[in-house]
Amino acid sequence: MAQNDKVQIPVAHLSTVDRNFNNVTAELEAVKNGMTILSGVDDVHGARMGSAVESSFSEWKISRRTLLDNVGGLSDASSQIASSTSEFDVQMAYSLGESASKLRGGNEGSSGSGERM
Repeated sequence: MAQNDKVQIPVAHLSTVDRNFNNVTAELEAVKNGMTILSGVDDVHGARMGSAVESSFSEWKISRRTLLDNVGGLSDASSQIASSTSEFDVQMAYSLGESASKLRGGNEGSSGSGERM
């Protein structure tokens, strides 16, 4: 098999590659320019940025605590609803058993012992 030094690449493809490299260059320059703007604005390099991060973190901790408190409150409310519903079901079953027993002419509750659960 003979080797050929000729390479054929569509011109449109080369133009696309050119644009992609130019985009990469522009993005790298933008990052450099952004960091250069930050350089020298503080007496201690990065102090204002560190302060901004700390402030953001403090606000996040407060909002996170509020969220956790609210979720805990919803959990408590759900637990109380479940407990109340369960208690209501037991009382309703007992009362219905009592009523059914009276309709049949007996004096015993649905549990058979005559005691409430």
